[in-house]
Amino acid sequence: MSAFARFRSLVKRLRTPRPQGVILLYHRVASGLADPWRLCVSPEHFAEQLDVVASSWQPLPLHDMAREEGTRSGSLPVAITFDDGYADNLQVAAPLLAERGLPASFFIVSGTIGSGREFWWDELEGLLLRREALPPELTMPRPDGQQVFRAGAAAAALTDPATECARVLPWEAPADSRVGFYYAVWRTLQGLDDEARRRAIDALRVQLELRDEPRASHRIMTTPELQQLAAAPRVEIGAHSVTHAALSVHRAEQQLDEMRDSKGALERTIGRTVRAFAYPYGDLGPATARLAASAGFDLACTTEEGCVTARSDPFQLPRISVGDWDGPTFARRLADFVR
Repeated sequence: MSAFARFRSLVKRLRTPRPQGVILLYHRVASGLADPWRLCVSPEHFAEQLDVVASSWQPLPLHDMAREEGTRSGSLPVAITFDDGYADNLQVAAPLLAERGLPASFFIVSGTIGSGREFWWDELEGLLLRREALPPELTMPRPDGQQVFRAGAAAAALTDPATECARVLPWEAPADSRVGFYYAVWRTLQGLDDEARRRAIDALRVQLELRDEPRASHRIMTTPELQQLAAAPRVEIGAHSVTHAALSVHRAEQQLDEMRDSKGALERTIGRTVRAFAYPYGDLGPATARLAASAGFDLACTTEEGCVTARSDPFQLPRISVGDWDGPTFARRLADFVR
């Protein structure tokens, strides 16, 4: 490396804020499912990842992480977070965390708790990413009229939906593939409000002649289960909106309602103050972070990748989305990320 290149590298390091810690983002601890969004980490890999955190990093509660620096030589603080409120968070993740005495924050979509339904993206996966062939076209009601989705080559039967989902991420999938077709429908549904989205999914189910039978493998926590999770040692419950809304497409008043109402509902359920928020989809508009502060939260997390530094906005904290990696891969990726 030339002297000039070494100088530029040094200047870059000096200008880049020193990592103060890392916030890990999980959704599910489960395996063997069609998983287009890579939300699942297997129980075995999750246990290995927790062992890495416990042995090589400084596990901290989220609020402590946002304001403290590392004190142990060669390690940085790590906070563990989960989004959404899947039942496996209580059944699988919480016991593995408790065995190691690790703190974690769980951001809950308040309006789904005890609903008996699946999250809408899981319902859509169950409808479209099945082995069976699809009709040539599907019609979906929208507030501004009907939308027709033509499946084309994507209508062909699938040999194995889980394998198909593992091959490519939805936004990178060819339009004429089943995952690409799923993504086209998903994008339309994401922009709808909860009521319109429910009508659209119900209409798709009727056309596919499928019954509304929520799967145990995709279950959301019940109210007693959320209360049980909240009572576990070193667990924080945070808010994740009422309906998992893409906040930036809504007016300021609606965004504030999603935040405040979620906070209030969760506080009534668990009997203590909810202080943290996570933006659904990591989606926020120009005023959303300010509205989160107005809603009474102390901090809020995004899905933007990055380390927490002294310059981090407490209402736009970055996180690292964790994949289904074994322990050594997880350790290597985490070390590379903060290097």
